Formats: sequence, structure tokens, C-alpha cells
Amino acid sequence: MKKRSKTIFNLLVAICSITAISCNNDVLEEKTNKVDLSQIEFSLTDADFQTEDDNASTRSLKETVKDTVSLGDGMTAEVTVEPDTAVTKSPKTRAISNGHYTMLAYDMGGNLKGVLEGSVSGSIFTPASGKPENIQLTPGTYTFVCYNDKVTRNGNDLTVAIADAETARIGRAENVVVSGKKQKIPFVMKHAGCKVRFQYNIPALEIYQSEDVKASVSSDIGSVPTTVTMNAFATNVSYSSGTITGIPLSVFYKTQEGAYTVTGCLGGSGEVYMLPSTNSSNFTLNFNSGQIWETEFTGKSIKVPTSKVMKMNGSYVVKFKIFTKPYYLFSDGTAGLLAKHPGKTPIGLVVYRPMHLAMALKDVDAGTTYQWNSLIGAINNNDERNSSEHPDDVYSLLTEPSIGSDPGDYAISYQGFTTLSTSEVKANSTNFPAFYAAAHYTPGVPVTGTNINHWFLPTVYSWRHLLQHYGKNMSSAYTFSSWTDQFDYSSSSIASLFTSVGGTAPTGMYWTGREYEDTSSGTPQYYGVSMFLDNNKVSIWKSDKWDSKKVRPFIYY
Repeated sequence: MKKRSKTIFNLLVAICSITAISCNNDVLEEKTNKVDLSQIEFSLTDADFQTEDDNASTRSLKETVKDTVSLGDGMTAEVTVEPDTAVTKSPKTRAISNGHYTMLAYDMGGNLKGVLEGSVSGSIFTPASGKPENIQLTPGTYTFVCYNDKVTRNGNDLTVAIADAETARIGRAENVVVSGKKQKIPFVMKHAGCKVRFQYNIPALEIYQSEDVKASVSSDIGSVPTTVTMNAFATNVSYSSGTITGIPLSVFYKTQEGAYTVTGCLGGSGEVYMLPSTNSSNFTLNFNSGQIWETEFTGKSIKVPTSKVMKMNGSYVVKFKIFTKPYYLFSDGTAGLLAKHPGKTPIGLVVYRPMHLAMALKDVDAGTTYQWNSLIGAINNNDERNSSEHPDDVYSLLTEPSIGSDPGDYAISYQGFTTLSTSEVKANSTNFPAFYAAAHYTPGVPVTGTNINHWFLPTVYSWRHLLQHYGKNMSSAYTFSSWTDQFDYSSSSIASLFTSVGGTAPTGMYWTGREYEDTSSGTPQYYGVSMFLDNNKVSIWKSDKWDSKKVRPFIYY
């Protein structure tokens, strides 16, 4: 009996020992069934600003929003807010800057489970020495949030100031399964702010100014986020608002006068950095000096009507494209916009408002061609007023002739010229068919305006205003290198200005009133000068004066 009891006792001891060992093992397993964050390799790359994203939350970045704003004086502005396609062509991600970073770990319930500080070198995060490195997580699914020292944390709130909108970085790694196995967790660090460029664009217009055209951008009072605070886990954003004033834009310099398309943008880098939740409708473009299309722009402003909420890491461009509606000369001598002169009949397109210069809406006699000079024996004579008025370089054809008190292009037709045997006024002489045809042009309706002068054969200088204002860069600073030079212009945009009011679009070869002196043979030879408009190309030609070409008259009013 004693032997049996001893056996049972020994058996119980053995069972308890096994149980104890098992319990100890369970405790050890429980203790060691954790994942040390310091054993996970975190790698960081820097994301470029985005113009598009596959996520529904940022898909609006792809959209362009357009509105039109009236500026008065026949001027309108087309305002667009659109993704900035001019972002750098570098890879979407690149190595991130070295520095101090903080790592947050959240469980799927949004509970903060660990904070790990460290530094990044060569895109690899290393926990800081002296900081808790034994942060342990139970295997499961987590969201990790990483940010640099341009971001301030208070609990779960991450705050960024507008001064740090360019340099602050925040990255997220969502739904990461932490298993205890050796693993790498990559972070794509995004800009906490957004990039915005402002541009003002003036197509097909000449800029007339006594001083450089200057503009700046401001915001409505208290409308621009100056700090944003976002929940690290939920990413919902709140912000405190402020005001920006006088973001300077680059200048339209005088040297750009006459450019077909001139674009000003923010000075320096050409861009500013704002905070997410910034609304484009709170910006205003303010003109500080200068004239556009003979209209004083000092004090004018364009408020962005487009409402577009900007997003973190987004890249945007706000464009102000300025247009002028065409001015017309009416038969009663008035000039202005069609809409402001209902019932009146236009007879010319105004091409240069300061000089009150207009172009006929139609060719003479539906495009009939005429000779510059019909006197065959004197065909190569100097037929202008004096030797200084027939240039021997193409560039000078762009300038206005200086003849007496009248505008030089008008004077060529209506002042007497004495190089022939008899002094003749070209506009009244059938020896100069093109000049005569221009002077006797009739627009098809009675002209009652007493301020309207006589029609005349224009010069290249006169044609320049049409092309410069409505579709072509022919700046006075441009030097033509040869007669074969061709330059682009928009024939369709010019054509509609005429056809929309019953006129005909200029196309083909047209005589001008200037002549060209060619001294290459030793003996001066004098040629007529013509404009050639064809297939969106414009060029200047020299031709024998007996050649026949179209006539399109101009007039001063």
C-alpha cells in the first residue's frame, strides 16, 4: 500500500512539474510573441508634387476649371485653375533628405501603440540612441505614420505652418501586417503643403506702357490657411486662417512690347507653397502699373471665380488669360465694341487705338489686282518723297515713315512726290493704280462721320498692327534677316474678325505703300513692297512695280 501511494505521489509531482514547465513556456511565449519596431527596416522616399492620382480622393487634381471675368474697356480675362503640367520631369519618387524623423504606429482602431524617433540617412530610418527602442507590437495589422521635424505633434494631431509648406513631409504606410518575420516597410513621404503657380498671359496683344506692367497676387482677409492640423490616423484636416498680400509676379518688361504671347509668373522660383484646404477662389490678381491694348491697367484686379480646394502634395497653376474684344469703326465715325453700338454698320476693324487706325473690312473690288506703278519707263525710279523714305534694309519697313505732319503711311499716298517729271499725288493719279484704288475704296454704305479721313494704301507698319494685335508677333525689336523669312500667325482668328461682320478675310499678296532701295548692283533699283499672307504664314516681299497684287485700304478716323 505504501509503495502504491509513493508511486501515485511521484506521478503527481511529475504531472505538476510538466504543468509548471508548460506554464512557464506559455509565459515566455506570451512575453516573446511581440514584434520589436526597431527590428523592422523602414525605408523612405520623397514623392514629387502630383498632378493626378489613382485614388478617388485626389482625382479632382486632374480637372481644369474655367471662368470668364469682365475687366471693362472691352477686355475680358479667362481664369483657369488646373493641374500644373509643368512639374519637374524627374521620377515620381527620389531619395529623401537626411534628417530627424518620427514614426507612429496605430492599430486598426486608431489607437496609438508606439512612437519611434530616429534619423534618416541614405533613405533608411535608424532609431535614435537613447530613445526607447523596445517598442513592441502584437502581431496584427497597423497603420504607420512618419513625419519630419517641420511637423509638430500634439497627441494624434500633426500641425504644419505655412512657412513650412514646402519642406514639411508626412508619409503613411496603411494596412501593414506585422508578423514578427523580418520585414521592410517602405514610406512614400509627401509634401504636407501644395505648390501653386500664378500666370498672367496676354495673347496676340501689344503692350503699350509708360512703365513696366507689374502685378501681384493677394488673398481675401482671413481666407488662407496659415496652419493646418490633421489627425495622424484619420487625416481629417482643420486649419486656422490668415491673409497673404502682395505675392509679387514677374514683370512684363518694355522689351517685350509687341510679343505675340507674353507670360508673367511669380518672381524668383515662379511658385509659392500653400497649405491643403486652400481655396483658389480666395485669390486676386492685382495690376500695379502699365497699359494693355491702350487701356490703363493700374488698379485693375481679377478675382478668381473658380472654387477649387487644393490638396496635400498637389500641384496647381492659376492662369489669367487676358483678351480684348475687337473694336470696329462705324460709318458714323464712332468706334467701339459691336455690343455697345447696336444698329450701327461697321466699315473697318480698328487695329491701333492710340492712332485711331482702322483697316477696311474688304479688299478693293472683291480682290481685283492692281499695279504699284503703271509707268513702265519709270518703273524703277524713286517714287517716294525723298531718298530717306525708301529704306535699304528690311527691318526699317516695320517703322512708320516720317513725312511731314501727317502720319507717314498716310502721307505716302497724299503728299506730292517730285521725282517724276510732274509732281503727283499717288492717291489721285492713275499712274499709281494701287494707290488710286485704295483712295477710292467705298465700304458699301454711306459714310457720314466727319472725323473719318481718306482711305490709303497701307505700309508694312500699318499691317504690323493688325498682325500684332490679333495674331502675329512682329515686334519692332525684331530684325528680319531676309526676304524669305516667314512667320506664323493665326489666320483663323483674324478671319473671324472680318467675316463675322460681313467682311472678307485678308489672304494672298497685297501691295504696301513703301518702296525698297536695292543697291546690290551698284545702281539703285527701287521695288515695291508687299505683304503675303498664306496658310498661317506671313512674309514681306519685294516686287517689280508693274506686278499686280491685291489692295486692302486703311484709314484714320
